[in-house]
Parts: sequence; structure tokens; C-alpha cells
Amino acid sequence: MRMVTTPSFSWLHLSDLHFGPYDNPSSIFQNLVSRRLIEDAVHQQGKLGKPFDALILTGDISSRGTDFEQATDFLNELKQSLGNN
Repeated sequence: MRMVTTPSFSWLHLSDLHFGPYDNPSSIFQNLVSRRLIEDAVHQQGKLGKPFDALILTGDISSRGTDFEQATDFLNELKQSLGNN
């Protein structure tokens, strides 16, 4: 008999997001990647069967160290999509 258990502590780790300004030509690509990251996070949380206990962000969040609006929007959407209001 194989016993399946739910981990007692789970986390979502994202690194080196490198968000840039909205007027950056690569922002369309960034939006596609952001959407896919959120979809995958929701899928992984569903497989886990419970909300993540922590979100760990490492590396560069913005490309220039000054453009955090896109990152803030992404993190708010991620939080809402995962049901962590």
C-alpha cells in the first residue's frame, strides 16, 4: 500500500523576473510569460491540494531596479489567482 501525504510546508519560488517598463518592446513577451507563470502556479497549487505556505522571490525583480509597477501588478494577480486575498 502506498500512502500519499500532503507536505506540511509548501512554497512557490520565483526568481529573476526582470520586469521592465510598460513601454518596453519586450513587455508583450513579459506579459505572455507572466500569464504562463500564473497558470502554472495555479496548476501546481491544485496538484498540491492546499494553498502555498510561502512565496519566495529571489534574484532581480526589475530590469533596471526602478520599474516595479509591472512586478506589483503581476504579484497582485498571482495572489488573487491563488486565492490568497
